[in-house]
Amino acid sequence: MKRFISFGSIEQFRTVIKNVQWMSQYKGKDENDDVIMDRTAKSPKITAVASEKIHGTNAAVCYSNPDGFWVQSRKNIITPEKDNAACAFQVTQNEDEWMRIINDLSLEHDIDLDKNIISVYFEWCGGNIQKKACVTGLDKMAIIVRSVKVSPLEPQVADDGQE
Repeated sequence: MKRFISFGSIEQFRTVIKNVQWMSQYKGKDENDDVIMDRTAKSPKITAVASEKIHGTNAAVCYSNPDGFWVQSRKNIITPEKDNAACAFQVTQNEDEWMRIINDLSLEHDIDLDKNIISVYFEWCGGNIQKKACVTGLDKMAIIVRSVKVSPLEPQVADDGQE
């Protein structure tokens, strides 16, 4: 059974900075359950990976042996018949290439596709998906982002209660 696999959220840089500062200054709570902060505490140095926003639409290719191959937008499973900016249509036209990526990931990281779903997330951009972006007017394209998710298959229960 194809199932939607959530991407989660990507925080803005300013939110990451605020959270690191808060965590380094937070010292606990007092007897009245009020937060104790040390505003003089020094924040740690951290290493982070940042990227420029492409200004497209988030999508993913998902696959498991029991469920097969599917495409999803940020919030829904999409198909060429129920599409988002022709994303599912283009992905299904290139299914062999997407499956090569999924199979390579499965082999490299020893992922059992009988027990897990691999989701490869990408930004679907170009064309007129979002106006006034750096990729506006270019051919529509999938730019894979550094996010791959492995989700265990959960048992499916039929109406009669059988797994």
